Amino acid sequence: MSKTLGQLIDEMISCNIKIWHTATQLKDINGKLIDNGLSTKEKVEIHTKTRLENAKRSSIRYEIDKIADSENAVMDIKINYTDEERSDDEV
Repeated sequence: MSKTLGQLIDEMISCNIKIWHTATQLKDINGKLIDNGLSTKEKVEIHTKTRLENAKRSSIRYEIDKIADSENAVMDIKINYTDEERSDDEV
């Protein structure tokens, strides 16, 4: 059963989980790395979870684009991050 556009967008939003507050690299105002108290194992787990969520978002976005193409629609979907969240490149 194929999903509706609304269902795909809901999935996209649910992927936007807040794991950023435990980012693996925190920097002070001078750009110096701050020790966030996380073990290497915890940092790897966070990084892996972030990558998996980003891959899931990409997959959902592909499905959304497929629907838009089939209906000759133009869609512009953006995920807006709050100050507490960062893109994967910043983790």
